[in-house]
Amino acid sequence: GGVEQGSHSYYFHLVDRLLHAIVTAFTYPVSLYVFRHYRVQNIVSIKQEDEGMPLYFPVRIAALSVGLLFAAHPVHCEAVANTTGRAEVLCAFFYFVGFCVYAKIGAGISLNGISTSVSSATFTKSIVGVIILLVFTMASMLSKEHGITLPIMVGVWDAYAGTNTSFVELWTLFQRSHARKKQCLLFIFRMVMLLIGCLSICIWRLSKNGESNPDFVCDQNPAACEPNRLYRFFHFSFLWCFNFWLLLFPSQLSPDWSGNAIPLLGEHWATDARFPACILLWYVLIFFLVQSATCAIRKPFRKEGDEGDEDCDAYGLERRTLVTSFVWMLLPFTMSSNLFVYVGFVVADRTLYLPSFGYCLLLVESFFFLIYRICYKKETNLKLNHAKALLVATTIMGAYISKQQVQTERWSKAVLIWGEAYRVNAQGCLTPREYGMSLVNAERNRDAIKVLTRNEREELYTSLHTTHRFAHRHNAPREQDTKILAVTRLESRIHDRFKLVTALGNIGECDRALSLIDETFNWIYQNENDLSKELQDTNAKNKAYFFVAKSRCASILTEMAQNAYAAIEARPNFPYSYNYAATVSDLLHNVKNQGLDPNDVKVLRTLNEDGQGSQLSFALMQKK
Repeated sequence: GGVEQGSHSYYFHLVDRLLHAIVTAFTYPVSLYVFRHYRVQNIVSIKQEDEGMPLYFPVRIAALSVGLLFAAHPVHCEAVANTTGRAEVLCAFFYFVGFCVYAKIGAGISLNGISTSVSSATFTKSIVGVIILLVFTMASMLSKEHGITLPIMVGVWDAYAGTNTSFVELWTLFQRSHARKKQCLLFIFRMVMLLIGCLSICIWRLSKNGESNPDFVCDQNPAACEPNRLYRFFHFSFLWCFNFWLLLFPSQLSPDWSGNAIPLLGEHWATDARFPACILLWYVLIFFLVQSATCAIRKPFRKEGDEGDEDCDAYGLERRTLVTSFVWMLLPFTMSSNLFVYVGFVVADRTLYLPSFGYCLLLVESFFFLIYRICYKKETNLKLNHAKALLVATTIMGAYISKQQVQTERWSKAVLIWGEAYRVNAQGCLTPREYGMSLVNAERNRDAIKVLTRNEREELYTSLHTTHRFAHRHNAPREQDTKILAVTRLESRIHDRFKLVTALGNIGECDRALSLIDETFNWIYQNENDLSKELQDTNAKNKAYFFVAKSRCASILTEMAQNAYAAIEARPNFPYSYNYAATVSDLLHNVKNQGLDPNDVKVLRTLNEDGQGSQLSFALMQKK
């Protein structure tokens, strides 16, 4: 699915897909650099001379598999099919290019003979490589904040795969051969440059934030406003698990996970069915940290003075590759994980675009490991096992591609994507109102009324439920917090109310619509004095919107014209009300040209056969 070529947004979507294709192409060289030391036979205790067993892990096949999996993963649909997600794709593009430049120039690792190549880095190349990397770090960070993790990512890769060193080796550096000592000294030099450069970029970026923290309504991320630190920690832990589940099994994708979409893991955490997932997460993270520390400390060579990798501790190399892949998944995700700063969302599919590459690395490594574990045991049918492995791989890719196509088709139409979001998660802050409006635009007004009416009831409950937590989050005077929340809630309810009265007017239920319009005008006028200058213009637009809605529900032509002109007076030069008033003015002019009195022209509404809309007509009232 996609956008038709006649649409004005066609070329925007075309560029997005081309960017995704370019990023996918870069996953191949990046995967080669990550997999450069990965060998399987040492893990599964298979002898080199066993028939049919390749010496090295099939690096290029694995790298190609990662690229195919990355290209087809359904979680990328929001970042690629939705133009506002372009920032994620651009961030990944600069991230991958910067990594490849550093690996090629800074670390001096060639893709030719990737499994056996030795670093050809020099002092000059190291400087050039790091400088170029920091430029791409800046570009990636300006696209999306998690781009700042690029220097850390290349540092981990250089230590575990590029230079392939450890603290033990660096401590005994001067006992090494001249060539190896040079490689390690250059590695230390690059790490110092990366540290200085990364800190400089961070300081510059933080200076642009000003002295205040980012402000957001608690509905966007309720756990961030939870006063109990333990509950907050439990819930954020579960969100990490939830994000990984979206990567592993992306059956339920939604553009909106805000509000109560994922209930807080609060005071009943001990009996909550989700809590075991948190325990599993903590175990995996602790295991990962232990393995990372072991790789960083353990000597990577079997004997003193080795300069190449052919005599390396093979199990240590595989472990280093797995750790590096895990870092690829974990590190870019940390900036949107509420670990360092609270973010304005609960879960967002688009933020998994770059971390999904690490997931693809891990999945391919696990799959190839299982293939070798099963296929190369003695007395097994290799052809049959290969066929089974191919069937499993094809099934996984087929499922991902199928889901991706369906999700991309949904993103081509608002009513489809928000309808799916409403099915998956009707508790989101944006989902009901966006789905309701998309139903109105699709001329399914009666369906929209059901959705918007339910949303209005839940909005009232949510506004009462979150007032205290809003005040706690910002550590500001309670009165000020209450006023901010009240204004925010009011604006939200007014916008939702306009969508509802529009739907009611479209099917001719004007009595109910007019009652809601009058109530809304009371809200607007009662809070007019509490608004800041920035919100006064918004308030004027709200008046214009509802005068137009009232005009559409008028019973006579004169009343329709009066409300249309009132909309212009409420907010002059507002295209929405101006264009509507121009249409009513033309109609009024035609009536007068025919010698008719507008007070005698009655507005009639005839319901369509499907009950989802009505037709407007005019008739002369019979005079008594």
